[in-house]
Amino acid sequence: MLRIPWQIIHSMKEDIDLFIELTNGKVTDRQDALIYYIFGVLGDRTGVKKMYKLLTKRKGIPKDMALKFLNHCIKLRYKIDKGCYSWWEIDKYNIPYDEVKTCSTYDLNFG
Repeated sequence: MLRIPWQIIHSMKEDIDLFIELTNGKVTDRQDALIYYIFGVLGDRTGVKKMYKLLTKRKGIPKDMALKFLNHCIKLRYKIDKGCYSWWEIDKYNIPYDEVKTCSTYDLNFG
């Protein structure tokens, strides 16, 4: 559901390695670690600002790519928190019906 540009993945490699190390073996999959890391930072009150600065100033990601990525993460987080998915998303990503609280016509198809 979340396709992360390779530039962002590559720029966060060291951060993800450190995150995996700090979990003491609880998280071993790099993809899971990346998602936990991103949503962990964004879950903080000032997380969007922190992630934007991390990506643009420290990692050298273009501002438009960082903004598009953060915008998508925020929308995805909202959909997950509210359980609000389109029928296309439910079908495409095999979202269990018990996780769907309401349906929408808006989907995050950005492939």
